[in-house]
Amino acid sequence: MPISPFSAVPAGRIIYIPHQMLTILKYIALVCTFFIYTTSGVFSKLASQREFLSPGYIAFLACTVGVLGIYAVLWQQIIKRMDVSLAYMFKGTGVVFGLMLAHFVFGEAITSPSQAPVP
Repeated sequence: MPISPFSAVPAGRIIYIPHQMLTILKYIALVCTFFIYTTSGVFSKLASQREFLSPGYIAFLACTVGVLGIYAVLWQQIIKRMDVSLAYMFKGTGVVFGLMLAHFVFGEAITSPSQAPVP
């Protein structure tokens, strides 16, 4: 039997993945999908820092639309394989990812409401 160049498993052989492993992979894919969605906000902010209709603005805007398109396809694949109410419960991870990206990409401070400046 020939060996596949991409793995040590002989070509044509079916690999059995336990049900628990598939469930874990679904949740990992779900969290990664929300991270991808959060990156659209990074591209939007980068576009907003450029002059309107400049090449940089258009490039970052195109990245935003592209990321949202990828997210839409991934989200549809997720809800096809998982209960919508269960998948939607993880939507809050996008807020956490948004805070992390704002801090690490843009250097923004993360404060609690008691530390926020009073206008």
